[in-house]
Amino acid sequence: MEGLNIQIRLKKIHLTQRWLLQQLHERGFGSLYEPLLSSILKGIYTGPLADSVISASEDILKEQEP
Repeated sequence: MEGLNIQIRLKKIHLTQRWLLQQLHERGFGSLYEPLLSSILKGIYTGPLADSVISASEDILKEQEP
């Protein structure tokens, strides 16, 4: 479950989903909103958009992790 992994990694580096949402907005996901991001990370919402958001989130976290 990739979304759960992202949530855990955010907590480990003391960042929030709101911070992640802002980073995603800067990378072209301007129409993404908090409830949808939460649904994607929980695995409730799936599909091409969810896959793109998960992939971009992974890239963002890789840049932030030591």
